Amino acid sequence: GEDYSTLSLVVYDLDGAEEVALALDVPPSGQHTASLSTATVRGVESSFDWSADGSGIYLVQQKDTPEGDRFRDLFFWDLNAKKPRRLTSGIRVGHVRSHPTEASLTISRSVDSQPSIWQVDYSGENLHKLFDLDPFQTVRDVEWSLNGDTLFVLAGPDSPELISWSDGSLTTTEKPGWTSFAVHPQNHALIAASTLSGISNLVQDDAWLTDVNFGAFDPHIAPDGSIVASVFGEDGFTIKHYQ
Repeated sequence: GEDYSTLSLVVYDLDGAEEVALALDVPPSGQHTASLSTATVRGVESSFDWSADGSGIYLVQQKDTPEGDRFRDLFFWDLNAKKPRRLTSGIRVGHVRSHPTEASLTISRSVDSQPSIWQVDYSGENLHKLFDLDPFQTVRDVEWSLNGDTLFVLAGPDSPELISWSDGSLTTTEKPGWTSFAVHPQNHALIAASTLSGISNLVQDDAWLTDVNFGAFDPHIAPDGSIVASVFGEDGFTIKHYQ
């Protein structure tokens, strides 16, 4: 099939518009480029993730339902079709993550101020609950360990808590200042963006990895262990690669 190994994914703001777009950046073989293609999906609300085979992107968009309500739902963007396909209707999705070893998606939902974590098939069917969070908590990030045995959920609303779910058991650890995080593919360490010092920077355990004057945000980790983050500077946001 198609080789999607060189594709990267960027989220950026469109001149201050409320909508956020996904853009595919396809560099020439062996080169790196900062230019963006014109292939965009507008209206991405809160979360997205690659499919396990790299053929498309699962994303959250807010759309009208057939009943006339307006809720966030799951969509799939097939890279060949170049058009999002709706998978659910009216289920109020917050975040979405592909399971690393199973053919399923993990999503957060909030219904009547009750946040919870669910699992659903790639088709958007067979929705079932994994666990509830405390009422009125806000889910900030959701990540799986690389072997799929532990699910990590970062939740608020005030002092962030890292909730670990494994074999049906929940463990909660306070993580002051954490706003997002990623799981290292080699040693399973958690790399987080934290505002504990007053400015958002990247941290692992108690060691600061960056010292950016205006802030480093939203870490993502490449298969080789290097880190990609959104960094704010005098010229605005840039995507920076840390070896």
